[in-house]
Amino acid sequence: MIEQGDYGPVRVVGGKHRGKVGYYDDDELDKDDKAVVYFGEPFGSEAALISYGDLERLKGPALPLEKFVRQNPETARRFGVVSSRK
Repeated sequence: MIEQGDYGPVRVVGGKHRGKVGYYDDDELDKDDKAVVYFGEPFGSEAALISYGDLERLKGPALPLEKFVRQNPETARRFGVVSSRK
């Protein structure tokens, strides 16, 4: 399980998207707080709202995000999209 604000690469361990790897990017805070997870490149894939309890943190980079940042450095910079490599 991850906690709210622990952004980065994640694996879905429960629910409809179980087994997928994505990037936890934001929070949908309403009556059912959920993580906003992208399964592809930023701005090019739809987001899924997933319970924090159905996510586990991954170590290492999110490859679609790394590809996007490499191929679109100016767009990434303007929108604050950064590499997950540290």
